[in-house]
Amino acid sequence: MLALTIQQTLRSFCGPLARGLASAATSQPSAQKLERTRAPKTLTTYKKPFTPRKQYLFNEYDTQLANSPAVIVLQHYNLSGAELQELRRSLKQTAQNAHLMVVRAKMMRAVLRDTRYANLSSVFTGPSAVVYWDSAADGLAAMKLAIAAVQKQKKLIIMGAKFGD
Repeated sequence: MLALTIQQTLRSFCGPLARGLASAATSQPSAQKLERTRAPKTLTTYKKPFTPRKQYLFNEYDTQLANSPAVIVLQHYNLSGAELQELRRSLKQTAQNAHLMVVRAKMMRAVLRDTRYANLSSVFTGPSAVVYWDSAADGLAAMKLAIAAVQKQKKLIIMGAKFGD
């Protein structure tokens, strides 16, 4: 029921792009979420509901961080598409299937509020990216390999990291 309403809302919001987002939202039947001390906000300051795009991004960031044993926060400057693609490929091959996700800093701060990653919210300034893993990865060894891969790229700055709880 909820997945159907999300799909309808997304379809009306941005047409063909929404179909891909809606199928991605419905393909994850039981996504794990971050544990929170308070419920996340559902309305803006002006008492309006968040747009479907913001809801989708919030849920996507929340799901990826909830499943990851470790997180590395990066700032990226003037990376081309080819450089990002190469970095993603090298992280996937060398750092135990790590993923790189370019994120919206303000949205990520909202996701991290009242969670186990709340202390990382201050490092999300400017153009940000997150390196995360699936739950099957060995966190500490994977972090060391990912940091080594990231340090080869001169346009990336490691802002912070968190391992475990």
